[in-house]
Amino acid sequence: MYAGDHRRMERDLRRLKRQALVSDRTLEISGKKTLRTLTLTRTGKRLMKTTGRLPEEQAIYHGLVKPRALCTGVASRCASFSISS
Repeated sequence: MYAGDHRRMERDLRRLKRQALVSDRTLEISGKKTLRTLTLTRTGKRLMKTTGRLPEEQAIYHGLVKPRALCTGVASRCASFSISS
């Protein structure tokens, strides 16, 4: 969608955050490694459900329930994720 256009992606993310549709968090994985997470807010989830753009059976969630568990899981599979130091 963005074809490597990082500035355009960040601009769109800022707009989504201003509208309270997504939440942007940086989680510490281990040592100096971090993982940026983007999740839907309750409002974002509600909007996605009402637009009709997802299949009826599509599961959709908001927020992170266990960020610590995510960090532990990611730390064991670092090669699968984009992690910045």
